[in-house]
Order: sequence, then structure tokens, then C-alpha cells
Amino acid sequence: MPAKRRNQQLARALGATARAARKQAGLTQVDVAGQIVMSSQVYARIERGEMLPSVTTLQELTVALGISADRLLELDHEDRQGVRQRRVQADSREVQQLIHRMRTLDPTGRQLLRLFLAALTRILAHANRPRRTPPRED
Repeated sequence: MPAKRRNQQLARALGATARAARKQAGLTQVDVAGQIVMSSQVYARIERGEMLPSVTTLQELTVALGISADRLLELDHEDRQGVRQRRVQADSREVQQLIHRMRTLDPTGRQLLRLFLAALTRILAHANRPRRTPPRED
């Protein structure tokens, strides 16, 4: 399925779920929009399925609506399994292609690849270190 169509389906599903959760919580669109610092017109577009929120807004929505991201995105167990399976299949193809290309490298190319991977490993180790975050000022 093309990405544009998947995004449209996701936007409609997310909007319907957000609307249902909002109504269940007894909130208005203006209430939710105010909590996530967004205009009520833009929030209404999300509920109508006309746009997908940013990841930050999605996170804020889960808090404002009091629901999990899985529920908001309608990711039940079967959907998550399907997404994981597709990701593993795509990763497997990419890994196979990468291994094939690595086997065709000359000694200099292999040495450059080793150096690159060592540097990348150091960068990722540094990036994944726990960080102290300063307190938020409200």
C-alpha cells in the first residue's frame, strides 16, 4: 500500500479515536486544543482525519486524552506483530544487500568500513548515554 494512502488511513483512524476519547473524557475540542497548545481549528482537522499530528503533538494528545499511544494509533497486538514482521523482512533484505556489497570490497575498502563502523559505534554509545535534563520552566 502506498505511503500516502497509509497516512490517510492512519489520520482517519487516529482522528476517530481521538474524538471518541475526548468525548468519553467529557472534553470539548477547545479544551483539548488548549491543553496541547494548538488552535481548536487545527485540532478539529486532526479529529476529522485531515492531518496527522507531529510526534510531539501525538505525545501531548495521549496525555490530554488520558490514553496510550497504542490506543490512539489503534495498534492492537496483531497490528504491532504485522508492523514488526514487515520491518524484519525489510531489514533482512537490506542486511543481505549490505553483506553482499561488503564481500565485494577490496582490502582498502574493508579497512575504511572497519574505521567507519568503529567511529559510528563510539558516536552511538555517546548518544545513548543517559542525560540529565534540566527542570522545565512552566
